[in-house]
Formats: sequence, C-alpha cells, structure tokens
Amino acid sequence: MKAPAPSSPERPHAWRIGVVGMVILTLAGMVVARRTGIANLEAAGPPPERGETKSDALTYARDVAPIVKKYCIRCHGSTKPRGDVILDRDKDDSAIRKNANVWERAGDNLRSGDMPPAGAAKPTAAEMEVLNHWFDAVVFRTDCTLPKDPGRVTSAGSTVASITTPSATSSE
Repeated sequence: MKAPAPSSPERPHAWRIGVVGMVILTLAGMVVARRTGIANLEAAGPPPERGETKSDALTYARDVAPIVKKYCIRCHGSTKPRGDVILDRDKDDSAIRKNANVWERAGDNLRSGDMPPAGAAKPTAAEMEVLNHWFDAVVFRTDCTLPKDPGRVTSAGSTVASITTPSATSSE
C-alpha cells in the first residue's frame, strides 16, 4: 500500500512538521555556534593561540623585525640589496601593507624554502611559526571591506571575431 501524499486529506499538516523540524535544527545550530564562539569570528587573521589575548597579536616591530634582521638584512638591507629587495625600509605593519608586493614575495620565498638560500642560517621552527602567523595576519590578509572590482566589462556582441573578420554583407 502506498503512503499518503503530504497534501492528502489523511495528512493535511505534514509540511508543517518539516518546517518546524527545520526551525528547531536552525535554532540548535545557532545555540551551538554561539557557545563555541563560531558566531563571533573576526577577519583580522588567524585565531589567537590558546591563552593569547588580542593585545598579544604579533607586530612587525616587536616580533618579526628581529627575525628579519637576523636572517635577511645581510643580503636584503638598504646598503647593497640583492635582487632589488629591501626589507629594512618598512618599520611597522602599516608601512608593510603599503609595500605588500615585496613582502608577499618574501613570504612566498620563505615558505617555499627558497630563502634563506642554501648554506645560510635558516629560522628555527618557533621563528617560522611566528613569521607564518604574522604573514597570514598582516601581509596575506584579505580586506573584504574594500570596494569590489568586477574587472573589465566587455560590451555584448563585440568579440574578437566580429572585430577582426569582415562582415559578410560588405561589398567588395
């Protein structure tokens, strides 16, 4: 025997059970999210480590500059910069954000193992962790509040083929 359809006279309110169930699941999910802190995520970078407060956030001047000075400035200082990369010019996080292209390349080279070069002293695991957290929070951070740029808009009907090929109706 077939089960009655949800709209049949035998089960006139079956759809309400589904709606009520969805509402209950949604509310339960919101309660769990609020209790675990998922609802209050911030876009300021990676979450702080256990026991770390917002005032403990990494800064270039305090946390990163000593590491950069120890491993990078010998070759990438302002006196004789190799590869036209000068890393001692920027003194704080806002200056680094303005010079993001250089620091993005530095972060990519550091993470890939290309820098420091073979034979040079390399940062310890703890120093790499500091650098990686800082790169994620400052250099590779995406600011979602900036105006959105959809890119170049092309007009409809104008393609490379329609511009470069002569029209079939043109007279010779």
